Amino acid sequence: MELALLVLFGSLLSMLFRFMPGLAVSFEALPKMKKQMIMGASLFVVSAGVFGLNCFGNFSLPVDLVMSCDKPSAMELLRIYIVMLVGNQATYPLIEK
Repeated sequence: MELALLVLFGSLLSMLFRFMPGLAVSFEALPKMKKQMIMGASLFVVSAGVFGLNCFGNFSLPVDLVMSCDKPSAMELLRIYIVMLVGNQATYPLIEK
């Protein structure tokens, strides 16, 4: 179930870049490699932001995500990032014009 939600989140990011007015037009004009890099970087920023807020801020996330600030948690976050990236990169070609 967790993996399905992560793939869904990655897919939703693809849809956001494809269908959001204004963003979709400027994003569509970019070369394929640059689009893939932007998608990957966006997912990385979200993942790193979640880890950073959880570890370094006194900020309570609105989801039930509790991680310790250690190497195993960082490795788990890397796994989460890869699963989201796979969902993201698999979805965009399907919804592309």
